[in-house]
Amino acid sequence: MGMVSIGPFAIPNGVFAGLLAFLSFTVLVSIAARRMDKKFDAWSTVALIVGLVVARLVYVALNWATFSSDPLRTFMFWQGGLEWRSGVMAAVACSFFMFRAWRTRGMAVAILGASVLVWLAAGVALNDTKEGMPLPDVTLIDAKGTQVELRQYAFGPVVVNLWATWCSPCRRELPAMAALAAQNPNLPFLFINQAEDPIAVQAFLKQQSLTLEHVLSDARSEVALALGTVGIPITLFFYDDALVDMHAGEISPEMLKRKTEALLNH
Repeated sequence: MGMVSIGPFAIPNGVFAGLLAFLSFTVLVSIAARRMDKKFDAWSTVALIVGLVVARLVYVALNWATFSSDPLRTFMFWQGGLEWRSGVMAAVACSFFMFRAWRTRGMAVAILGASVLVWLAAGVALNDTKEGMPLPDVTLIDAKGTQVELRQYAFGPVVVNLWATWCSPCRRELPAMAALAAQNPNLPFLFINQAEDPIAVQAFLKQQSLTLEHVLSDARSEVALALGTVGIPITLFFYDDALVDMHAGEISPEMLKRKTEALLNH
């Protein structure tokens, strides 16, 4: 759930949908370059770069409240965050700038439209969020070695994050999660560590100067098995014992804030 597993690799569904769209774009451009105009090769590179840059900059501008404290995050494309409509418009503008014939302009716009449709359709087809799933009935261990029944959080809103210290995306998203958890003391953030020694986990958090209230150890990855998730990090949003949303892969501060606010307003 949330990721496409290819051998040892787990790719977030959204990223995989983007890869399918890029593959479609590449194939269509190759056909147009052979049959219509060789300039399609150069156009594809320019349109892709301009479209991505514009989409990212517009997204950053719209979410400047979270980017202002760390502007370098603008270049962290792997966190996601594109205002795709503005990117498509910029790519269409490139088509009109680089081509003079309306026939080739029309083909360029058609290629862009087809690629966007592949991306949107793949996103819908790969959306395997099992909404309504309850919190698993498992027993975990907290930082003090005390057994904790996960079901005790089955009432009201709760955010569950599956993570590990060796996972780079997990480490990058933890500070933002810790800050948001501190701002919402009535909303439990459960940081469920996957199959690591609890002592090593606490040593890591101390080294990173991270204060997390609910750190739980899942030695056998029972939560992931019960929910059917693949890969980490995975962030799940529950309300009254029902899964209402999830995010696979590294979650950006603005996306985390948006999903958390939606959870609280559920």
